[in-house]
Amino acid sequence: MSHPDQQSNNTHLFQSQEIGAVLVSNLRKQVMSPANATDLIPIELLGVQNYDMWYHYFMQVVGEASHIWSEYVETGDIQSVRIEYGLPDIQIKSMKIILDTNLVSLIKKNVSKDIEKKIRNSFLMTKRSGPTGLLLLEYLKKKYGRKCVKSTMPIFSEVNSASSQP
Repeated sequence: MSHPDQQSNNTHLFQSQEIGAVLVSNLRKQVMSPANATDLIPIELLGVQNYDMWYHYFMQVVGEASHIWSEYVETGDIQSVRIEYGLPDIQIKSMKIILDTNLVSLIKKNVSKDIEKKIRNSFLMTKRSGPTGLLLLEYLKKKYGRKCVKSTMPIFSEVNSASSQP
């Protein structure tokens, strides 16, 4: 005969697993639709010149799809789910895989053909340790999100020509 405390722990574990399975299923539905759509982000990433605007729309789509997805993209974890539901690590890992896989899909569907080719030939061909989607987003940020003279030249030219007019 099992001890009452052990029964309580087993019941809690079973309920936690059931809640986790439902969360994983719901999360998959929430993030798959935007990840497979190509028209949610009104502009595709072309390069340095529009990275900031693209990223703004990108994060808007992620946030509207799921607050959990947004948390994952911003922090690399889903701590709120760990705290709120007390899920076992295996279910947290499963959720993070879903989020990351769909993150890669959303990115690839919303960049120019040239950038998609660079992702395929440069980024995806090198071995990396860690979540691919988060690393890919970081790669794009480093490559296109930096503020450099090239990205500010059009603005500088406009300001310069406006200031030279009477």
